[in-house]
Amino acid sequence: MHPSVAEQVENPISVPVVDSGQAAVERRSAVVRLVVAERRGAEKKIVPTANTAVHRSVFAAFVALNGGILAVFAMGFGGEAETALSLAICAVYLAMYVGTPYALSRIAPFDMPRPQPLRSFLREPFDTWTGQMSGRQVAIQILVIPAALLLATAGIAVAYRMAVD
Repeated sequence: MHPSVAEQVENPISVPVVDSGQAAVERRSAVVRLVVAERRGAEKKIVPTANTAVHRSVFAAFVALNGGILAVFAMGFGGEAETALSLAICAVYLAMYVGTPYALSRIAPFDMPRPQPLRSFLREPFDTWTGQMSGRQVAIQILVIPAALLLATAGIAVAYRMAVD
């Protein structure tokens, strides 16, 4: 027999919450891990843990930035057969790089909850390997390197075109 939620709250461990109503759909998962936050003299409080799934808009921006890098390479350095072959190989690697997480997300169970709004994702805490951050900080850390590479690639391509022409 499973202990009740009240019994498990007394012991600060993960508590599976099973709810088939609308509230379960609105939460990001059917099983919510709860932690007990104790304050001096205050009553025990149940707090849901932080988010662990990157929002699909952040993933889409990541794909767009990397696709932009490839497009800049094609426009700036394209035109020769060797370059076209290199760009085709890069495009295949990019497709595998972004296609693998996409394929894995399609394998997920069918009872996945609705994705949260981007604004909510950016405000809420996010669990990372090194600790909690805001969703905004996570998005910045994911997107800053591809954005910088896109700017650098565009600058190099412009300088190359100016030198060649």
